[in-house]
Amino acid sequence: MAEIAAAKPFELLAREGIFAPLGLDPASFRLSDLPLDQIAIPHEVSGRPLHHHGYLDFPAGTLRMSAGDLAKFLLAVMNRGAYQGVRILQESTVAEMLRVQDASLSRTQGLFWFTDKNADYGSRTVIGHDGADPGTSTEMWYQPSTGRGIVLLANTEPKRATFRYQIVRLLFSATIASSSPPLPSLLPPSPRPPPPPPQTSFPSAASFIGAFRGDDGKWTAWYRGKQSGAFSTGQAALNALKALEGVGGPPPPPAPQRQGVKVLDGGSKQSPPSTCIEPTSAVTAINGKPIAAQCCDKGGGATCRRFEEGKKNDAEGCVAGFAKTKPPKTMTYSEAKAKCDRLGLDMCKKSCSGSGCYYNKYPVYTSLPCDLRA
Repeated sequence: MAEIAAAKPFELLAREGIFAPLGLDPASFRLSDLPLDQIAIPHEVSGRPLHHHGYLDFPAGTLRMSAGDLAKFLLAVMNRGAYQGVRILQESTVAEMLRVQDASLSRTQGLFWFTDKNADYGSRTVIGHDGADPGTSTEMWYQPSTGRGIVLLANTEPKRATFRYQIVRLLFSATIASSSPPLPSLLPPSPRPPPPPPQTSFPSAASFIGAFRGDDGKWTAWYRGKQSGAFSTGQAALNALKALEGVGGPPPPPAPQRQGVKVLDGGSKQSPPSTCIEPTSAVTAINGKPIAAQCCDKGGGATCRRFEEGKKNDAEGCVAGFAKTKPPKTMTYSEAKAKCDRLGLDMCKKSCSGSGCYYNKYPVYTSLPCDLRA
């Protein structure tokens, strides 16, 4: 709706209306706009690194920025649409965003924003949003009664949400102890409940492993209570982390090799040369570009078949649709392989550049093996 009303792409609206006015930099929905060495790598709870990923419906997620920059946006909402004299939203717009839209569907949800009150957030009314994706978890909340807010961005996804709630409660407890005055509340005043009981089982710092970037742009390596910093790049912090692992004891055994399949550039060098994906995953795009399905004669290395044998290089004949004026048809690797199987063909072992259907502009599936640990 925003794109139609403004006749502009959504990412441009976000940049012009929010990122630039608030000085949020770097900030983008697209990995291609960002310095990769400054982006935390998603990790499983076990410590195994994952790949960066994205959404085709990217406004629903994968916005990347620092916690400090996201806090500026939260402060703007807390202050009825303005931050340090810069207004990005009208007060009436903020009020409409926070208003519960349809109580018959949800008694807590406005437009993106939730209003909640439970013990997980210190038994006070809070407004905000949280979320999680493979290897990531996020919390952004503020308390109208105290004018305090928190932003928590983690490059792992705890299996139990109570771990995140513990951190949120502790952060709110710390901010409530601050002496600065609260911001004006957007909700009617309510009686303050007693403070939550102190936490007695919060995870020890000795369990944390990783490289983290602070608001000052410097990176710190942390390994089971030992730390080293401050580094100018994430790679330098990762190198320091390896050294700390040696100091902290023998490293954990390497993760067992997991075989993936390669997604290659289709031929125009507009996509990464090679990306390793899990063949059973739901991945359908690389850096926002759909991955095109293509087939080859049996064996995968002979004749390329971007369009079916006996048919033309057009919308009817192309394996994933004719991509001259629109993207190829969205398919997972499993769906692409099933399509080739139905045609009596194999997945290709090469990019098949120049084989038709305008797939050169897109990443393409192959059956070439790769190590998912890499």
